[in-house]
Amino acid sequence: MRERLLTAGTGAATAFCLAFGGTACLITGMSLDLSLGVLALWCAVWALVGAGLVVWRLTPLLLAGLAAAGTAAWFYGNLLAQAEMLLYTVTDFYHMAYGLGPFYFGTQPPAPNTPYDLALYLLCAALTVAGVVAACRGKAANWAATLCLLPLGACLVVTDTVPALWALFLLLLGFLLLILPQSVRRGNPVQGSRLAAMLALPLALALGILFLAVPQEGYQRQDFNVQVLSPLKQLAKNLIKELRPDLGNVTVPVSPGLEDLEEMDLSLPRLAGNRSGLVLTVTAPQSGPVYLRGASFDIYSGTSWQCSGDDQWESLWPAGGDPLGDVTVQSYQAEPLLYFPYYIAQAGWTQELTQGKIPNTENLTYYSFPVFQGPEASAQVQNPPGRGSTLLSLPDETRQWAEALLDQIGVERLSNGYTLETVRKIANYVRNSARYDLGTPAMPEEETDFARWFLTESDTGYCVHYATAATVLLRAAGVPARFVTGFMAPVQAGQETVVRGGNAHAWVEYYNGSCWAVLECTAAIEGVPLPTEAETQPTESSTSQPTDRPSDPSETSEPSDPFASSESSDPSEPQNTQATSGSARPGGNDPARTSFPWAAVLSWVLGIGLTVGAVWGQWKLRLLLRAQRFAAGNANRRALCRWRYHVYLCRLLRQKPDRGLRVLAQKAKYSSHTLTPEELAKFDLILGENVAVFQKKSPVSQVFYRLIFAIW
Repeated sequence: MRERLLTAGTGAATAFCLAFGGTACLITGMSLDLSLGVLALWCAVWALVGAGLVVWRLTPLLLAGLAAAGTAAWFYGNLLAQAEMLLYTVTDFYHMAYGLGPFYFGTQPPAPNTPYDLALYLLCAALTVAGVVAACRGKAANWAATLCLLPLGACLVVTDTVPALWALFLLLLGFLLLILPQSVRRGNPVQGSRLAAMLALPLALALGILFLAVPQEGYQRQDFNVQVLSPLKQLAKNLIKELRPDLGNVTVPVSPGLEDLEEMDLSLPRLAGNRSGLVLTVTAPQSGPVYLRGASFDIYSGTSWQCSGDDQWESLWPAGGDPLGDVTVQSYQAEPLLYFPYYIAQAGWTQELTQGKIPNTENLTYYSFPVFQGPEASAQVQNPPGRGSTLLSLPDETRQWAEALLDQIGVERLSNGYTLETVRKIANYVRNSARYDLGTPAMPEEETDFARWFLTESDTGYCVHYATAATVLLRAAGVPARFVTGFMAPVQAGQETVVRGGNAHAWVEYYNGSCWAVLECTAAIEGVPLPTEAETQPTESSTSQPTDRPSDPSETSEPSDPFASSESSDPSEPQNTQATSGSARPGGNDPARTSFPWAAVLSWVLGIGLTVGAVWGQWKLRLLLRAQRFAAGNANRRALCRWRYHVYLCRLLRQKPDRGLRVLAQKAKYSSHTLTPEELAKFDLILGENVAVFQKKSPVSQVFYRLIFAIW
């Protein structure tokens, strides 16, 4: 009884660390919405009950319980839809990095509000059962270890899915407790459990020291990594350009936490952000739309936005003012920059700005800024002397067509400055120029100017299109302006608001005569007025503008209802009747979005095919090399090659090597005697028997064994 309790206890602890640590890595790395406390309790129950059943030789009952849970979830919990949503959410990160398209089962993406918690609970239960069987019975340890490492492997595909350190600690501890005593556990499970119990504390201390000695916050990218990753990044961009015709409509708003902070290539398809993934929470002193500024870009090439690093304009932020309260931001992981609100009531804060952003050098996940209501806009603005070169610059070809378009819509251009009416007229024109649609295709390769293509050729667009076009036209009209990315979400005063990937946004910053101000030109944004002399710029402190937007921004910050403005009365401005028809959203009923995702499916099929081909190819290569070794050299050398292969097969079959062959192998290795053909034939006879036994196993087991041992 005592030995069984020891085996059950160590097995349950090992399985808990493996299963809960692996699932928590996936949840924290992908910012999935699930209570970790409830999951830990669920995993602990399965580990304790499962260990007891396995130790008392009731493993079939445990497997039957898992099967029953899966069956109930399938028939009563809509498991298939939840598994599809979980798969879609995870692969959306890969689409965000590589543009291969998120994967889903049906003809259209799952609805944004589809839960996936049941699928995660069942995944954790399956991992726990695998860990319990391996830790208590000493069998299938490779299976269990590989299965529990898969959730971590899903987070290693892209760089922004970093799991929590405590989850990684638990997973590694469970992995070591399972693998290190495995050779002892295989022969005697009780002795293996004792060894695991003895190793638990030293391994935990060793891992803790390792985590403290090499903290994540202290990591700095080495020059060698930069030299290697830079050409790889460029190669990936070129590859996406080559594959772009096969990607279909994958253009959705950029996620600023994952985009290159120094350059935004507009010619590439915009890669999908995880629209349901949690990014941060924000708490503001008053209700209204809050803009959290990330990075700004001031150099427009026609096909990209870049940051020049010219910080001379950063002094043009308002200073002073009566604080209204603090805007508090808490991110789910340390982002490369801090997202700050408009306007900060803190002296000298602009000294923190570097190349249009505030780098998160201390890896903060919780920070706050005191804010105040910004100054009013001026009716007529004179540009600051000596500061107009960068933020008014445009390529010659771009300026030529932009000025012609301004003349066409009746925008007056001054020699050194502008009127506020110019800003309003440009904002109205851009807002009404196209219908808002997340499915807008990428710019054709033959086009050389993103803003011109959007305003003259494209019928649809999203925030990147509207903000780029408005910035270009403002500069052509003599208004200093730049392109900005960040997050925009509606908040309720004093309430913590969740900001998701779908709240990623792009807008325009323009100089309003006294400071930088937000200009919202995206057709889908409601509740943000155009600038007037009597109104302040839109900030999180505005309470005079009511909004119909819900306080829960789990819906995208760019809703499908376009902005309806009553200020546009210029007949020269386009009155796009499609602008009020709404836009397609993932999981919606727009027939244009319900076609089968051939590009995504083909990409995944190609990837799976290449993986299977690589596995099959390395297996065939090993067979060829083994045949060559068997035929090379004298009889003694060929006998030793056969002996090593015999030992390998015995490990797979959980058998002890043949004693007679061991004697012949020692004779071939240490004596001067040359083995006779009859002695060599004994190796071939035993190997034939080993191979025959191995081939009786299921094909799945054979492939798994060969793959795992080829890697390990």
